[in-house]
Amino acid sequence: MKYLELPSSFSPAQPAVVRHNVSNHPLLELPSLTALAKRLPRSQVRFHSGRIAVTTRFDEAPSRNSTGLTIEQTLEDIEHSGSFVALQHIESDPEYKPLVDAVLADIRAAVEPYESGVGRAAGWVFISSPNSVTPYHRDHETNFLMQVRGSKQVHVWDPANQSVVNDHEQEVFHHAWTLRETIYRDELEQYANKMELTPGVCAYMPFTAPHWVQNGPEVSISLSVTYLTDQNFRETNVFRANHMLRRIGLKPARYGVGPLHGVRDFVKDLGFRAVQRVRGRHDAPPSMAG
Repeated sequence: MKYLELPSSFSPAQPAVVRHNVSNHPLLELPSLTALAKRLPRSQVRFHSGRIAVTTRFDEAPSRNSTGLTIEQTLEDIEHSGSFVALQHIESDPEYKPLVDAVLADIRAAVEPYESGVGRAAGWVFISSPNSVTPYHRDHETNFLMQVRGSKQVHVWDPANQSVVNDHEQEVFHHAWTLRETIYRDELEQYANKMELTPGVCAYMPFTAPHWVQNGPEVSISLSVTYLTDQNFRETNVFRANHMLRRIGLKPARYGVGPLHGVRDFVKDLGFRAVQRVRGRHDAPPSMAG
């Protein structure tokens, strides 16, 4: 079965509205997801209040915005508990892995004509109370966010827009894997792509695209499948190399910008990989999808 239907104008570099066919999947109904939440390791179940602001630090939300409820209590009364729940890496569950793999097959068919090496796929389910907010943040992956139940408005930005994400933020985000410089500002809204998601509608978010989410008046369930490509790793390495160069007083050009950027970025990527090998490190960014 084909789960994703991409528009003919699709480009991996630009946010897009996509159609999907997972809304009626039995594994995405609330009783099945409640059972999944109970059997996943607790490290893969994130939950906290959904009554937070767009400016709330996404990475600090669980520790600073607890509801005082257990995950069981949260899901039993999700309509009234005012909560946000994220079930992370659902592909680790044998029942859910085939679903994630099937969506990934559609992603590969759509993306690999543009970017090679689609992999490191992960599945996420978001269950939210009415009117919940997912605050402004960025993920270290590319993301197809599929609405299954309820509605939400997703605000997505082009991460290459320097009026939205400046060089300092890019370099800190990629080098330190932190959101400390990812700060929402009201003036960003003039550049936002605003997508209305209902069952059957999906938001495609390019690699590391900033975004925030406002749920509608019903309980919301969404499935997200994230992945990385060879180009994503190159981009990360260039920004990390730029961070190192800036620390020694140089002013490196941004990834993908300027004449001969392809050659320059290729050299930076190779150079950073060489430094990592000398250091004996082969690290990759942790997932922060949401």
